[in-house]
Amino acid sequence: MAYLESFFYYWLFAVMGLFVIIVLLYIFIELFKLIRRVLKKSVLSIDIKKIVKIIVPLYFIAFAVLYVDKAYDYLYKDRAYKEAKAYAIAGDVIFIYKKILLGFVYPDNILFKPLQKADDFILSKIDEYIPKSDGEREIWHYKFHSFDYARTMFAPVDEIDKRNHVSFTNPNASMDKAILPLISDIYTTIKALHDKPIKDKEFDRIDRYLVIASMAPYYGMYYKYQATLDFDINKSRIYQYELVWKNQKLQNELFDFIKILDDVRKQWDKDKELSVAFEKRPNTKVAFYWGVRKGLMWMSEMQTRLDHIYPCTSPIFLKEVKYYKEFVHWAYMTPKSSYKTLSKRKRKTYDFLLEGGSGLYYRAKYVCEIPFTYMTKHERSLNPKYREKLMRGNEDYEGIKIIRKMQKELKKQGENYGR
Repeated sequence: MAYLESFFYYWLFAVMGLFVIIVLLYIFIELFKLIRRVLKKSVLSIDIKKIVKIIVPLYFIAFAVLYVDKAYDYLYKDRAYKEAKAYAIAGDVIFIYKKILLGFVYPDNILFKPLQKADDFILSKIDEYIPKSDGEREIWHYKFHSFDYARTMFAPVDEIDKRNHVSFTNPNASMDKAILPLISDIYTTIKALHDKPIKDKEFDRIDRYLVIASMAPYYGMYYKYQATLDFDINKSRIYQYELVWKNQKLQNELFDFIKILDDVRKQWDKDKELSVAFEKRPNTKVAFYWGVRKGLMWMSEMQTRLDHIYPCTSPIFLKEVKYYKEFVHWAYMTPKSSYKTLSKRKRKTYDFLLEGGSGLYYRAKYVCEIPFTYMTKHERSLNPKYREKLMRGNEDYEGIKIIRKMQKELKKQGENYGR
């Protein structure tokens, strides 16, 4: 019964999508004709019936191929919870529509509401066939619930003031309280995926870790808002750090988050198939490095400023440097890296987020004197004769001043202040 019902919903969602496409096409053609009339240009003869006759069969062929491909993978092979996966195939239609829409609008847009309702329905059907103790539930929860925000890194918009939203391009705006259940939900999903057993062997070996990596940047970037929704740029950063670091629950969460990501990294060293899966998905691999660096950056900053731990010998800071070097080697120094297959626009964004921004490279190389075989784009652009002098003169950042003060104290005590 589940197979027939899910098959029905698959084609119902597909037909509904086709109807919307045809309506939008008709509106677009009529608007195009109207604009030409207003501009007093000859109106082109466009036969919408002929266009529809071409689109409809191609559309159904595409969705038939998709269904056969998914059915072979989920239903024909030896997989666990096949009834749940049958409904997941139906949900893939909605998933395709969402991915297309996310290229144009944010998930708060009213256009997403009916799709989110359909997702909720699919999830309720999937949950009927997978026990709560199995981590596969979390994989589908991510795909049909958290994906919208985790993929775009967008935070829920305050309905009262829609200009005041937060994203990585506007990180200092006040956050709407709608972010709190989302952050909590993403952390809970990450932890459950790490801790729970998964009966399906492929999901257990591969998808579990890919989904954790995909969700990591969202938690790494936004977890601090659980301490305060108001990260006002006029307030000192030390005040913000104290709010987070003095919250023992959040501090424990962050340490646990980093431990989970460390386990993911160890696993892809052990499992060649998982390593290949990450390499085939450069966006997911970048997400892993982005998430782990965001979490470690916060821990290192707070330990330096609040716990007065010298970063150059701190395991947390050295781990951040290790992951940074890993990313650099993979993205820029590996000839056949899949990172190079990403679009220029994406690489430009990732370069800013992972290579620059935090000042990690400067602190590691010029303050802690950790050796690097790589130079940042900014460093390479400087005159080689004055490069080191110019780089070492860039110490206005408050965090660097704190480290230099620690170094002076250690030097007085006769201790080694480098690595």
